[in-house]
Amino acid sequence: MSLRRLTAVLGTALLAVGLSACASPGGDGGSGDENAPIRFGAPLPETGNNAQYGEYFKQGYELKLKEINEAGGIGGRPVELVYEDSQSDPAQAASLAQKFVDDSSILATFADFGTPAAAAASPIYQPAGLVQFLFTQSASDVTDPGDYIFATWVSQEYEAPRLAEFALEHGDTAAVFYHETDWGLNTYGYFDEGAQDAGLEQVYTTRRAPTTVPCC
Repeated sequence: MSLRRLTAVLGTALLAVGLSACASPGGDGGSGDENAPIRFGAPLPETGNNAQYGEYFKQGYELKLKEINEAGGIGGRPVELVYEDSQSDPAQAASLAQKFVDDSSILATFADFGTPAAAAASPIYQPAGLVQFLFTQSASDVTDPGDYIFATWVSQEYEAPRLAEFALEHGDTAAVFYHETDWGLNTYGYFDEGAQDAGLEQVYTTRRAPTTVPCC
């Protein structure tokens, strides 16, 4: 499956999971009006280095949104997504998180693309009691801010060591390139531990700025 298709599928799946978790029969969907739309915040990179991933997210969201609303919405109420351009920038993501927190019509939010942006928003959502669903974030500490932060991806604490074992199945040595971001450092730390335990020799390692390769 191509990265583009996978990302769109993840967007569709996240919307389905979010609606299932948040749209309980007794809830008001963020509004006292029982006929008002159920609204979710959807920060994503519409511009900047990761804009292509924001477009893939939106394709997945819109696919599921159309299906849900054509079937009558949730409890007879339509569902809306409030898109905001984060540029996958932590400062912008934090600003948008506060904007969603201040909007009482927002029931929950979906995570931005990339761990740095999502992690910058989590400490704002948590004390406000606004749910944040993470679905491309896999750093081991992404849910540490608290019980309103939910991750759906396997943590790198488990995934990265398996990658080292997989590499060893195809050779005795490896050259490793990783992002110079919190996510990259976190992931490489677990990969390095796994490589040492498995006996995989790293003949070359280097960090890369996130602008040179797609950012996670």
